[in-house]
Amino acid sequence: MLEHIEFSHFGLAVDNFSKTKEFLFKFNYTEFKSEFDKVQNVHASLMVHEKFPSIEILSKLNKDDVTPIDDIIKNNNSAIYHMCFKCLNKNLFIKKLEENNISYRQITKTSMSPLFNFPVTFYMTESIGLIEIIEEIK
Repeated sequence: MLEHIEFSHFGLAVDNFSKTKEFLFKFNYTEFKSEFDKVQNVHASLMVHEKFPSIEILSKLNKDDVTPIDDIIKNNNSAIYHMCFKCLNKNLFIKKLEENNISYRQITKTSMSPLFNFPVTFYMTESIGLIEIIEEIK
């Protein structure tokens, strides 16, 4: 069943988008895609590297905006706050969690991601925290 699940990226909440991108550029990351996510009210960019894990940078567009990353960046300049996996069917991922007695709860409705062009759903787990599932529907 794991052949249907693969790691996608780490999610990095930041208060200074350009400073973070500049840092990653110095380590030979490239920007794969950048979009404004209306559902989360954040600017998101997927940074990729040929050897290192992909990183999704998320930041507020305006200081006064209300976003899901507010509590994360309130006391930190940046923090990795989620891991993302992609699969063909999120129910297969959920089944794997349940087979292994991993406690989870869905914390968002499934929505279309402008960055990935596929539906995404966020789950909170007791073991590794927040995970995002990209359902790559073919």
